[in-house]
Amino acid sequence: MARITLDDDEYRGGALAVATPKRKRHPCYADGCPMPGTIFTSGTDKTGACAWHYGVVGMDVPKVTRALTDWACLAYEVNEARRTLTDPDVAAKPAVIAERMQTAWERLQPLVPGYEQELQPSTIRDTAYRESYGDWAKRLEAFLGARVVEVLGVKGPRRHERTARAHAFAEGAQP
Repeated sequence: MARITLDDDEYRGGALAVATPKRKRHPCYADGCPMPGTIFTSGTDKTGACAWHYGVVGMDVPKVTRALTDWACLAYEVNEARRTLTDPDVAAKPAVIAERMQTAWERLQPLVPGYEQELQPSTIRDTAYRESYGDWAKRLEAFLGARVVEVLGVKGPRRHERTARAHAFAEGAQP
């Protein structure tokens, strides 16, 4: 049976309010990386890698970290969107999600001069429907990924030989 850990704020007046398990946030192994380390190669008891640091050669780790910290405001908003969309108390409340998305854009807009058109929440192509919070967060992640590719060069990150073989195999290459 898994042990449930509870935060202090779950105790009110000495009585347990609600016994709900808390998700543990794993930091990325790269020192200073603002993204969660959600990719594990040897179990969740070790530090994981974020999507941008996974498989990157050691000499490129600081470059990737620098690109992510240069755009830490985007990383923060992506992480906030993830928290909002996975919070069981909020996920089923469209008005709250819309309010949090608007607040996120209000926080972000002054920090990204010159990129407002590219990064602002938009409508879905050829419709009047607004982009969802999750879709907007994915677009912010793609923007972050493009910044990482820029610092590593047009060929993308250099990967460890084992990781490169795994990617080649996944793409259909013979072992």
